Amino acid sequence: MRFAQPLFAVAILLQAPQWAVAQAPGAAVLPKCRVALIDEAEVPAQEAGRLTAIEAEEGNYVEKDTLVAQIDDQQALSDKLVAEKEEEVAKVQAESDVEVRIGIKAALLAKAEYDQLIEANQKSPGAKTEAEKRIKIFNYDKAVLQTEKARQDQSIAKTTVEARKAQVEAAEAGVQRRKILAPLSGEVAKVYLHQGEWVSPGAPVVRIVRLDRLKIEGFLDPKQFAPSEVVNRPVSFETELTRGRKEKFTGKVTYVNFEIEPTGYVRVTAEVVNRKEEGQWLLRPGTTGEMTITMGPVATTDRRATEAAGPTLSTAPAR
Repeated sequence: MRFAQPLFAVAILLQAPQWAVAQAPGAAVLPKCRVALIDEAEVPAQEAGRLTAIEAEEGNYVEKDTLVAQIDDQQALSDKLVAEKEEEVAKVQAESDVEVRIGIKAALLAKAEYDQLIEANQKSPGAKTEAEKRIKIFNYDKAVLQTEKARQDQSIAKTTVEARKAQVEAAEAGVQRRKILAPLSGEVAKVYLHQGEWVSPGAPVVRIVRLDRLKIEGFLDPKQFAPSEVVNRPVSFETELTRGRKEKFTGKVTYVNFEIEPTGYVRVTAEVVNRKEEGQWLLRPGTTGEMTITMGPVATTDRRATEAAGPTLSTAPAR
């Protein structure tokens, strides 16, 4: 929008906030935008203990899941070893069918002795007493029940294997919880503790920030620009570095807030690619500058076309 009347332009500038939007041909210019982090993490300890190692150093780059600190895990390793041995014992018991085979053989023997007793009585009635007969029956029933119990014990042993396996997994989790890993790839911005110090659960040990991509936040006049014209559009961000040097960084708009601020403007977020010079990142969080958005086509006012297109902002998650 070009102001043909200077007095009107002055009036607008006096009413608008300092980050009001200017418009260039085919672009929207947002002054005084602020650079912020996209990803950062205060990496905490999950268990209490003494720090046996601090692998991270301030300024170093770390990959995701890299070990940055180690909590004393000797007790946890011992617990894991005990759990593993108990699992091995349970497996041996579960796989062994010796008691079942003994029970089966005992039942066969008792049955043979009972059959002999019956045969003897058939040849010589009264040769064997009724008490002897009951003893043989009891011995057979006992052997059958022992076989059944052996099978039950084997089934219990198999269940015990699963329980011991769960204990091993829990012990392994205890070991892993004492390893403090980087949740994201980035620069180590702060190391809070030192080797040998005690750490409590939840206490931050290191702070990691991502600097290869940064967030630019500015404000847009919703009366001049529709979200559909802005979202996913390319941007150029220009900022002033040391001794007046100016640099540009490119990216795209990732989000247009659905809520209008009390000032009448909406917040616009873009992501830009950072770059290094002599090993140092040029763009830093907290920097301010000017963001230029290359505008897209004007959104249609046809209701049916709008409904067919679906929500414009659904592909741009909030940051």
